[in-house]
Amino acid sequence: MLAILLSLGLFTYWLGLGYALVTLAMPRRRALPGLLLAPGLGLSATVCLLYLINRAGVPIGHFGVALAIALALFAAVVYAVKRPLLGLRQYLPFACVFVLAALATGAPLLRYQFDWVSYCNDDMANYCLAAARFLERGLDEVPDVDEVLAGQSYADFYWHMYGYSGHRPAPDHVLAWVSCLTRLAPPRAFMPLILSMHLVLISGAGAMLLSGCRRRYVALLGCGLTAASALSTLGVVYQLIGQVGGIALLCACVAVFYRAVGRYPTRWTIRHALLAGLLLSGLMLWYPEATPILGLGFFLHVGFALWRRRLPARRTLILVATSGGLALLLLNRYLLFFGSFLLRQAGGAVKNDPGLAELFPFYLLPSGLANLWGFQPIILMSGEPWLSLSIAAGAVLLLLTPVLAFRAARRGSPVAAVTLVLCVLAAVLCVQRASFGLYKIAMYSQPFLFGTLLVALGSRRRWRLVTSAVALVLAAANVPAVKLYVQMSGGRSIVAEIPDASHSRIATRIPKLLRKNPSQHVVLDSCNVVLIKLFTLFAKGLNVYIPSQDAFESIRECAPVGYSPGKWEPVADALCQRYDARTPFASFDMHDPANPTLRNRFLVNKIGAPDGVPAGEVLLFRSLSEQSLFNRWHTRQEQGTGFDLVPLASVRNHLVFVHSKKGSYYYHADEPSKISFTQLEKDPLFGLGTMSALGRHFLFEVLNPTPRVRLVIELSTTLKNDGENQLPPAVCIGTERVPLPLSGCGGARIISPPLTPQLIHGRPYVAIDMGVEGSRCEDRRSGLAALWGQGLHADRRYLVAFGRDISAISEKEYAQLKPPSILSTFPADLVGRDLEYSGLYEDGWVARTAYAWLTQPSGPCEVVVRGEVPQLDGKPFSGNEVEVLVDGSLVTRRKLSLGTFDIRCPVEARPGRRRVELHFLKCQNLPAPDKRPFAAHLLKIGFERAAAGIAAR
Repeated sequence: MLAILLSLGLFTYWLGLGYALVTLAMPRRRALPGLLLAPGLGLSATVCLLYLINRAGVPIGHFGVALAIALALFAAVVYAVKRPLLGLRQYLPFACVFVLAALATGAPLLRYQFDWVSYCNDDMANYCLAAARFLERGLDEVPDVDEVLAGQSYADFYWHMYGYSGHRPAPDHVLAWVSCLTRLAPPRAFMPLILSMHLVLISGAGAMLLSGCRRRYVALLGCGLTAASALSTLGVVYQLIGQVGGIALLCACVAVFYRAVGRYPTRWTIRHALLAGLLLSGLMLWYPEATPILGLGFFLHVGFALWRRRLPARRTLILVATSGGLALLLLNRYLLFFGSFLLRQAGGAVKNDPGLAELFPFYLLPSGLANLWGFQPIILMSGEPWLSLSIAAGAVLLLLTPVLAFRAARRGSPVAAVTLVLCVLAAVLCVQRASFGLYKIAMYSQPFLFGTLLVALGSRRRWRLVTSAVALVLAAANVPAVKLYVQMSGGRSIVAEIPDASHSRIATRIPKLLRKNPSQHVVLDSCNVVLIKLFTLFAKGLNVYIPSQDAFESIRECAPVGYSPGKWEPVADALCQRYDARTPFASFDMHDPANPTLRNRFLVNKIGAPDGVPAGEVLLFRSLSEQSLFNRWHTRQEQGTGFDLVPLASVRNHLVFVHSKKGSYYYHADEPSKISFTQLEKDPLFGLGTMSALGRHFLFEVLNPTPRVRLVIELSTTLKNDGENQLPPAVCIGTERVPLPLSGCGGARIISPPLTPQLIHGRPYVAIDMGVEGSRCEDRRSGLAALWGQGLHADRRYLVAFGRDISAISEKEYAQLKPPSILSTFPADLVGRDLEYSGLYEDGWVARTAYAWLTQPSGPCEVVVRGEVPQLDGKPFSGNEVEVLVDGSLVTRRKLSLGTFDIRCPVEARPGRRRVELHFLKCQNLPAPDKRPFAAHLLKIGFERAAAGIAAR
C-alpha cells in the first residue's frame, strides 16, 4: 500500500505546488481548469530547479530534501496570502478517476510494493543508473576513469550521454530526487514515480479538453478515457517514463499556450506567458521530441484563429516572446543539446530501417488499426472474427478522425489542432514506412485521439448521452488489453527482459546478497543487459567483471549531433581511448574445413577483471535456471531464487555466453539472423520450465574449466512447424571441430565428445555451430489481418530449434551418469538429466530415426519396443519396417502394420549404459496444423528383465 500512496503523494505534491503557481499567474475565475493544469506545472517547476542546481555541480543527494521542503513552504505561503478558490466539489469526480487509475494500472504495486520492476525495460535500467549518478555527481562532472576501468562505477559511463552528448536529463533528475526523498534505490522508486506521471498525464488531458470546450463532463470523460487507454497503460508498464511524462507536459502546454488566443485582460498576459514558458522549459528538458508537435499545432491553431478573425495578435506575440525568453533564460546552453538531440531522434523516427521494422511492425500491419484504439493488444491478439471486426472498427474511427479534427480545429479546439498535426505526421511516416516513428506516434496520440472524438460529439448540447455512451464503449473495449498489459508486468511473460523479476524481488535480493557475501571482486555471468545494469548499480564500489560483453558500449559512444561540443570533445576522446584499451577485439578459430581462415570476431571485456586476484577472493553472481538457458545441468535443482552469489572457486565448467559477430544476444543484434537465442518462454511440451528460440552460432567463455570438457545440449524442433522438424547437424568447437550426436526429429539431450577449449587472451572459449541457418516461423494471418504487410513478420526469430539447456560437464560427471532402463511415460521420462537421447518427440511420436542411451540391468534381459501405427485421415500407412539396434548392432528387423506392435528380443547380458536405436523405413506427416513427420507412436522403449525360461542371446 505504501508504494501506491507514494504515487498518489507525488501527484498531490505537484498538484499543490502547481496550483500555487496558478494562483499567482491566472485570474480567479474558475478553480477547476487550474486544478487540472496544476500537476503539470508543479512537475515543470521541479524539473527546472533540479536541472539548474545539478548543472551548477551540486549532486541531487545533497539538496533534494531541502528543495522539496522549500517548494512546499512556498506553496503554503501562497495559499496563506492569496486564499485561492479550491473548487473541491467540481474536482471530486476527477479525483476519483485519478485514484481508480492508480489502482488499475498500479495494481502490481499492491502485491510487490517497491519490488515491482514490471517488464525491466533497458530504458528503465539506463534511467536508474543515470539517477544513481546524479545523486552523487553534478551533470557535467567528468568521471573518474580509474574507478570506471576497475568496474567500480559503471554509472559514470552516463556522463557521455548527459554531460557530453546532451541527452534529456529531466526524468533521471526527478527519479534521483524521489530516490533522495524516500531513501529508495532508483529501481525501487521507478514504478511509483512513473505511475504518478500517468496521473499527471490524465490530469493534463482534462485541462487540455477544458481549455477548448469548457464542458466539464467532456473533460471528465477525457480523463477517464486516457486512464483506460491501453496504449497509455502500456507506456506506464513498459516503463517509458520519458514518453509518459513528456505527453503529460505536452497536454499541459497545449492547455496554456492555445488559450493565448482568448481575450485575457492585458495585466494577466505576461503572467500567463511565464507559466507557458515554465511548462515549455519542463517539456524541453523532459521530452524534446514532443516540442515540434506543440509548435506545429500552435501555429495551426493560430492560423485558424486568424482565419476566423479572432486572433489577439499583441497578446499572442507577448506569449511567444515571454515564454521563449524564459525558456532561453532557464535552459541557455542546453538549447544546443536540445537541437542536437532533436536531430538525432528525428533521424531515427523517419528512417525506413528493416531492422526496426522487425522490432516494431505493429502499425505497418492491418492489426495496427485495432491496436491504435486499444481494441487489441499489440501481442496475443484475439482470433477471428473478433480481430477482423476490431480492425474494421479501428479503420472507421481513423477515417473519421481527420474530418472531425478539422471541423473542431476550425472552431478553435486545441486538442483537435494537435490531432491534425499527428495525422499529417502519421501519413508522412506511413509513406516512409518508418515503423518506429509510427509506433511512437500511436503512443503519443492517445489523449488527443480520444479527446478529439469527445470534443466533436460534445459540441452539441443534446448529444451528452451519446458522448457518454461512446466514451463508455471505447473504455470497455480497451479493458482486455489493459488487463493483459498489467498482468504481464508481473514479469511472467516473454516480453519481460528479466524473467519474473518482481516475484523474485530482484531489487531487494541483489543488495541483500551483496551484504551477506562481502567481497571486493564479483564476476557476473549474465549476458542479460538489463540485469547487468541493475547489478552494477547495486554493486557500486565493488570491482564487477562482465565477461559476456561491453553492455555500456552504446552509452559511452554517445556523441552530439549537429554542433561542436567544445572543451568536452578532447575529454570524451581521451576517456574512450582508455576504455578501448580495456576492451580489445579477438578472434575465435572456427576450424571450418570448408573455410580454414574463418574466424568469429568478439570483444574481450577486461573492465573490472580480477586478474591476479586469488580465486578464493572472487564471487560469482550466478544466473540459475529460472533466469538463464545456460548451465541448467548444474542449476536446475535451484528453484525459486533466480540467481545466487557463490565463490568463483566453487564452480567448474561454468559457461558465460559471449556476444560475437556471428552470434549475439538478441537485444544487441545487428541482424535478426545473427541472434543466438531469444528471451525465455514457457515450455508447453514438458509443461514446466522454460525454453528459448535458438539461432546458429554460440560462443562461450568457460569459467574454471577442467582440462577436457563435454557440452550438454538439450533442444527440440517439435514446435518448428516446417513439416520437417529435423534436428540440426551441429558441431562443437574448441581446439578442434567435433560433431554432435544429433539425429532424427523432435527432442534431444545429447552430450558432446570431449574437447579442449581455445585459449584467447588467457581465457578459455568453446563454441557451437548448429550447422544450418535459422528459418522464419510461419506467420499465419486471415481475415482483414491478411490485407497487407505479408512481407513483414510479427515474429522476428530465425529459428534453428528451441533450447532447454546448454551446459558443460567434466569427464568425471559424464562417467557418473545413470540413465533409466526404460522409457514408458512421455514426456515425464525425458526430463531426467542423466538421459541422453535424440529423435524422440516429447509426446512419444518418432520419425525415421531415434536413439536413447539406457541402462541395461544385470541378468537376462530383453530389449522392448512397444508402440502403434495409427490410421490418420483414412490414409493407409502400411509396408513400414523398423530396425532395432543396440550399440550399433542390428538386433531385429520387423514389418509393421496398422495398429499396435510389441517387439521383444533377447540381448546379451552386458549390464551398463547401452545405446538403443530405431530406424524406420518410411514416414509420413501428421495432419495440419501439426505437420510433423512420424513413423509410429512409441509407448515403451528400453530394457526389461527376461521372463523365466528365456535365455539371453
